Amino acid sequence: MKGPPGIDESELLLSGGCDALITAITPRAFLEGNPKVKRLFPDVRAAEKDYYRKTHLFPIMHAVAIRNDTIKEAPWLPKAVFEMYSNAKQKAYADLETTTSLKVSLPWVTQEFEDTRSLMGENFWPYGIEANRKELEAAMRYAHEQGLVKHRLEFENLFHPSTLRLEENIGKLSLGQRPLLAP
Repeated sequence: MKGPPGIDESELLLSGGCDALITAITPRAFLEGNPKVKRLFPDVRAAEKDYYRKTHLFPIMHAVAIRNDTIKEAPWLPKAVFEMYSNAKQKAYADLETTTSLKVSLPWVTQEFEDTRSLMGENFWPYGIEANRKELEAAMRYAHEQGLVKHRLEFENLFHPSTLRLEENIGKLSLGQRPLLAP
């Protein structure tokens, strides 16, 4: 949901135009230290990790949509797009695990990468319907329970048949080139 044009989320919060936000972008009012704006959970990272440990669910952030008429004209496209994204993700993982020249200028990125793998497994952003079945089922259940849809959604009605069985070809990822120190 978007606010009125020209009014940002901080203005909506501070004016009472909305009571809360769920957003990936930290509101300006929070960054500026406005005491009227605070996080629901003081330690967001700990809350998210605890939720994951309890449920083994990590909400899906993005989905790729291709129009049915486009698929009709190019039936090979869903698989090609899936493979393209999978290959790009493999490269991103490889970049993160290469510690001889970091691709991200954060001081603890290597440890964070290792901690994430320890908690969520080697492929912590899995692609494909089956790999995300629990998350998708939860999202469809919530949409129905919250009245966003009248009937429970079914996979077969949401996704093109050619995408239902696509799986990534990912084996065990390497441990990278992290330097080892003698004891």
